[in-house]
Amino acid sequence: MYTEQSIQRVREADIVTIVVSYCSDLKRKGASYFCKSPFKDEKSASLNANPIKNNWVCYSTSQAGDGIKFVMLVDKCEF
Repeated sequence: MYTEQSIQRVREADIVTIVVSYCSDLKRKGASYFCKSPFKDEKSASLNANPIKNNWVCYSTSQAGDGIKFVMLVDKCEF
């Protein structure tokens, strides 16, 4: 069984570390990191991982969220 504390620790995990484990082309641009979306075949980077806000946004699919949601969508699984 998951406790609220354990779920919160997972939510606080560094978003850049999570995204780079799935997207090897992650590159820093200013305060954020960008890469090609793992959800859609594309030529330019449209996924933004923001370590300050600890979230991600995919502009090509209009999806966003925290580390848990990213892993759930990439791995196609439920929490």
